[in-house]
Amino acid sequence: MPKFKVNTKSGKSFYLKDENEIQRGGEGRILLLDNEPNMVVKIYHQTNHAISEDKFNYLQKLDSKFFIKPLELIFIDNEIVGYKMEYAGNEYFPISSLFSKNFCTKNKIDFKTKKKIATQLTKAIEKAHNQDVIIGDLNQFNILTNIKGEIKLIDTDSYETPFHKHNGLLLDDIRDYLYNGFISKNSDYFALSVILFYLFTYTHPFKGIHKKIKKLSDRMINKIPIFKKDSDIIIPKCYEAIQNNQLQQNFEKLYFNGERFLIPLHIIDKKIKSSNIKSKIISNKVEENDVIISPIEISEQIVNVYFNNEIGFIETETKFVIYSAKNRAYLSRKHVINKNVCENVFIGSKNIVLKKKNKLFYIDDKSNIIEITNFIFTDNSKISQKENILIVISNNQMTWLYIDEILNTSIKSKRTEVFGQAFNINNGLIQNSGGVQRIFYNTGKDIATVKTQKNIKQIFQNKNTGIAQIIDNKIVMNFYFKINGLNIEFNLQPSEQFNEFAFMESANQNGYIFEASDNKIKVIRTQDFQIVSEISSKYISEQTSLFYTKSGIIAWENDTVLLINSKEKK
Repeated sequence: MPKFKVNTKSGKSFYLKDENEIQRGGEGRILLLDNEPNMVVKIYHQTNHAISEDKFNYLQKLDSKFFIKPLELIFIDNEIVGYKMEYAGNEYFPISSLFSKNFCTKNKIDFKTKKKIATQLTKAIEKAHNQDVIIGDLNQFNILTNIKGEIKLIDTDSYETPFHKHNGLLLDDIRDYLYNGFISKNSDYFALSVILFYLFTYTHPFKGIHKKIKKLSDRMINKIPIFKKDSDIIIPKCYEAIQNNQLQQNFEKLYFNGERFLIPLHIIDKKIKSSNIKSKIISNKVEENDVIISPIEISEQIVNVYFNNEIGFIETETKFVIYSAKNRAYLSRKHVINKNVCENVFIGSKNIVLKKKNKLFYIDDKSNIIEITNFIFTDNSKISQKENILIVISNNQMTWLYIDEILNTSIKSKRTEVFGQAFNINNGLIQNSGGVQRIFYNTGKDIATVKTQKNIKQIFQNKNTGIAQIIDNKIVMNFYFKINGLNIEFNLQPSEQFNEFAFMESANQNGYIFEASDNKIKVIRTQDFQIVSEISSKYISEQTSLFYTKSGIIAWENDTVLLINSKEKK
């Protein structure tokens, strides 16, 4: 068990264990403390990059309500090697997750919660600037939030103070190219405006496609935000224009006029709403291009949708509607389960498992709900579904529950000891431990792991195929990958967006990805990740979630679920 001795300024000594590492970045690594569960330690890779004592002292001015700041310096042989700080815990996730409509829907994050986040962010920046602290890299991965709308800003040791300049390294998305990317209070105002605009509209203010000006930096310099009346801008369908005139005028001053200021709190706190979206974009079966599109009628607001090849469910505010997807071009209802019966539904290839509080149940062949007696969840259980296997992480134990292998009142399970706090499930199941990042996948029989060096920020997987979001050279990039045994093979060309794709498996561990894009579905073969065809449809956007079934492709966005099939050839 590799460990090393460190001490504090007061002379208190303790040991840090390499196995307690839960995250690693370019500057250092984060380790949990055995005896202080609410604290972690950052240890720098190189001590010449370590925070200085006078900068540490100055950062104590930051408000602990908003900032995860250095709290105690850590030394080895009188040399600073790191510091203690608060451990945010697994309930927090990057604010980038809120740029997805379906993520917000699944987690019931509404505009009231977003306004709370925006208000806190604005207050945090104002407080830091009042102490002559400049954030610098105020990007979507350095701002953490939870479903309650509470925030924590991380990477505070990189902040600029009066006697310590920022290193100038920051994410391309929020760099203020109009002013040459210089770090200042004004660049923080610009970065904050980008985050807030993204939060409220689901779109970066300088993204979408411009037919002539391709680079993000050139769009900023030429003052061409997405809301500019320009026939060369192709606006993403997910974009929801801001309806609050005062707030919109502030964004226009920032992006058209090049002004830099902190958007006033009283404007953010006013009613902000998105553009009006029809909850039902299609009410009857239609033929479009080469496909037939059928709406799945649901009378309530949709919260979540999940389908595998043969079974699926649509979740509303009050119930789960279970469907069979075995028949071509037709879904048939199997069950309607009210939420007073269960809180979660997990679908296997043949079985349907229900969770209520700490217990599991399943539906038998006669539609009876039977309690599973050989497994109980703990209060802090984390759950991740990999096709027909549920991965449950509780404290330092991982359990695999085989949904399709239930006998009488027992479900087949396997258990193994793990370092539980090294797992993150908010953006896909990722384990960071001992300097190694692992992802998990269903082999068809069990769960296997694959090591990766990509430092993945979020991930979406379907069997042995997935898409990973990473930061490469301060640019957010998305790469498709497939897993062969213990090897992971990434596509060399990045994908335009990160989305929840559908997957059709074929022979020899290959298959086809169905990727949602504006007005079309791209069909990509996993053999070489080349686009082999496209399905045109005006009902699809880049934020549509897709599922491949025997009945056809299921498409979900907002309150609409569609079943898409190709026309019969005559």
